[in-house]
Amino acid sequence: MVYVDNDPIAVAQTELLLDRFGDPRRQIAVEADLRDPADLWQRAINTEVIDPGQPVALLLIAVLHLQQLDADGNEISVESVLKLSELLPTGSYAAISHITDDGVPVQVKATLAGLQRLYGRAGASNVVWRSRDRIASMLENLRIVEPGWTSATDWRPDQCGDREPAAAFPSGSDTVVWVGVGKKA
Repeated sequence: MVYVDNDPIAVAQTELLLDRFGDPRRQIAVEADLRDPADLWQRAINTEVIDPGQPVALLLIAVLHLQQLDADGNEISVESVLKLSELLPTGSYAAISHITDDGVPVQVKATLAGLQRLYGRAGASNVVWRSRDRIASMLENLRIVEPGWTSATDWRPDQCGDREPAAAFPSGSDTVVWVGVGKKA
């Protein structure tokens, strides 16, 4: 597992955890930036933890709602994910999750707007909720696997363990996290 973050403090904290609980032959943290997918991929390969000739799993979970701005202030998340998925070896999988406000009830949309304001006041990165179509475009160069694009709560709920409580929402539209997994053919 190669954990990647562009925040040197997050990388240092991860390294401390891996030093204590990890296996350095199988787990490492590197500082790289999603906005430069070629450099990110090269840094991951340079660790020698993953084999660039073998399929890998790219997990972009709970990160894509943070805006990825280039030097000119243009939002480039979609382009970065597409480029990164092009760099993956054949047979690899990419999984993403992203918050969307498409089709959610008014009260949920208001909660999401409040969350955006909270991020802004905290001085954290700006957040963006994308449409389901825009989220899906991030993996358009991969073959989407079953059950396809869906809410996080509907992603293979039959595969939860017996001890896992079922997530309960008043309706499917109350779930705001959209997920998908694609395979590179």
